[in-house]
Formats: sequence, structure tokens, C-alpha cells
Amino acid sequence: MARQVGWHTLILPASQVLTVVGMGTDVHQKKPIQGPAVIVSNHVHPFDELALVRAMWPRITYFVSMDANFDIPVAGKILSFFGTIPVGSDAAGLREFHRQTRRHLAAGDLVGIFPEGERGHDPRRMAPLRPGAFELAVGAGVPVIPCRLVGTGHVFGLLWRRERLDVWVGDPIVPDPAMTRHHAARAMMAQASAQFEELSRRHP
Repeated sequence: MARQVGWHTLILPASQVLTVVGMGTDVHQKKPIQGPAVIVSNHVHPFDELALVRAMWPRITYFVSMDANFDIPVAGKILSFFGTIPVGSDAAGLREFHRQTRRHLAAGDLVGIFPEGERGHDPRRMAPLRPGAFELAVGAGVPVIPCRLVGTGHVFGLLWRRERLDVWVGDPIVPDPAMTRHHAARAMMAQASAQFEELSRRHP
């Protein structure tokens, strides 16, 4: 309950102010996302999470972060307060990661993952995707929603010369129940890569 209060009183309003006033953000979405889903996106700017928070408004998105980030003073406490899900590097940490993400998806929530694995340096080009987000979606039986962030290669500009940050929300990718989990996850990853390439081509 405290986390939801924090989301609605701090994170959601902050995402509106920072992305609309600070960067001039527009969200391009065909229709609102219904039900649980794994949100996958490119990641090239520290404020990418806030842009995605605004894109999913009024839904809450629980993001994933490396467990080492939770050891950073102040930042770690903020991550914990807002329900960020840690990804551990050992077997126990990975089990806890899967437990928390599956619990959120079973409750109908959104889980946000950057499948490149780290922040990129070129906003026009994505690194090869890693399969974890897609394996999670297959295991939970939920769709993956690709989101392409365009214009995130620069920090905030002055208000009269501010940078733009557009969020292009792709089409849901549903796991194929006729496939094995391994093949279904790889098929979803290939479809997501194709959508990212198409969104990048249309909206460079």
C-alpha cells in the first residue's frame, strides 16, 4: 500500500513534469494495455524509466534493476520504496527475482525490463536482446510489449531548447502455447527485435 501511495504521489507526477516540461515527451500508442505484460524497451538515458512510467499511465510499472544498485546509499532505499525488483547474480538472487516478477504478473501488473542488459551509447542502434524478459513472459503466460524510445541520447536541454523524447509503443507479442518454452521465448525475442527495427526505421 505504501508503495502505491508513493507511486501516485511522487513517481507518477514526477514523470509527468520531467518528461513533458523538461524534455517535451510524446507517447504514441494505438490503445491502452490491458492486463499483465512485460514491457521491453531500449535504454540509453537515465530518465528512460520515467518516460515509460508516463507511457503506461495510469498503470504502475515495476522495473527491474541489478541487485548491486540496491547497495548504493539513498538510491538503494528509493529503489526498494518504489518496489523495484532486484536481479541477483547468483542462483538465490535469480530465484527471488522470478518469484517477485511472477507475483506481480499474476496480480495483473506490468513489469518493465531493458532486454539489452545495460544502457546503450547509441540511441539509433540497439544491442542484441537477451532472452530473460521473454522467458519470463512465456513462463507467466503474458504478452511482451516492445517500446521504442526515440531521442533519449541527450540529457535535459534548456526549456527553450529542450530535447525531445518520444515513446512509440509496439504491438503485443503473445507466447505460442504450441511451442516449448525455449522456442516460444526465442520466437518472441525475434518478433520484438523485428518490431524494434521497424519502429527505428519509421521513427529514426
